[in-house]
Amino acid sequence: MIKASVGASDVMIYRDTIYYNVLEGSSAKIKYQNLNNIRNKGAELGADPLAGVTSGGLFNDVDPWPFFLADEEATAKNGGMPVFIIACDYPKTETMDVYRIFSYNSKDNSVKVIYEEPENIQWLALYGDYIFYETAEGDKGDILHRVKKDGSEHIEMENKDSLGNKIHYIYEDKIYYVHGAKGLYSMNLDFSGSEYLFDVSNGRYSFAYDGYIYYIWKHTAQRGVDLCRRSISDTSKEETVLSGIAYGFYENGVFYYYRYDSEDAVSYNCNTIYGYIPEAEKSFEAVKKPSVKLLELSGWNGEYLVCACYGGKDDYYSVVNIKTGKEVIMPQK
Repeated sequence: MIKASVGASDVMIYRDTIYYNVLEGSSAKIKYQNLNNIRNKGAELGADPLAGVTSGGLFNDVDPWPFFLADEEATAKNGGMPVFIIACDYPKTETMDVYRIFSYNSKDNSVKVIYEEPENIQWLALYGDYIFYETAEGDKGDILHRVKKDGSEHIEMENKDSLGNKIHYIYEDKIYYVHGAKGLYSMNLDFSGSEYLFDVSNGRYSFAYDGYIYYIWKHTAQRGVDLCRRSISDTSKEETVLSGIAYGFYENGVFYYYRYDSEDAVSYNCNTIYGYIPEAEKSFEAVKKPSVKLLELSGWNGEYLVCACYGGKDDYYSVVNIKTGKEVIMPQK
């Protein structure tokens, strides 16, 4: 069985429910909607036992960019009721910012603090029993961390040169990350054995599939970037998979991307999203909405694609069933 990390986002679809954050001034609320019963406003997630409040939302005054993901193993042990891992600055009523990683149980609206982090959490992923995350620490650079789901065994990677470190996926017990401007490295799960592989344009848009590393490279203002790949067993040989794209995201066997448009003000064809299937080596048109000025890929899973639509009368989410093409329109509130 292939082992790969589960990455977090601020918009997530789990089964038939979408979870998302709504900005309100300098704070945000985590809300949810059932895709089979969309309402004018989403419901706030859970109660607030941490603050002693039995009504209202669980995280209703958090940092504007919380991260959340589903813990499949814990969910299975919970009778199928979702268990989520959430990282955010909460509660914001404190005089000092404290970023916490929580486990939230939807069965009884209970929360458990897994770990408290004084620095700004920038990214979150789950791999087996371990949570991996990044913190931005100013002159110290970006620090990589690992902690078990029970809050034990916290370690962090030493950053001697104070450069940026960005994990973009964990695959078959190896962490793949960008150190500095564009160098892609691999290392062990305990942050040992770091090894330089090759340069990439943006590690966040890279992924591993079937023994290959796929990555963005060859950027030019005239033609955008290419999606390339190299074998993990021999990274010396490069193949070009897609040319003239803007950027994209990988999920469940599909790489979703925009096509580059040098004539467009934002430098990509912004109302159509395409999909590329590495196994079949073919592309397809996933979502097309000519009526909007900007179609922003916000979340996805194996069944749905979530796009934030801007520039019309009202901003909204377009949730598209990838297999049937059926679309659900949902307000961004």
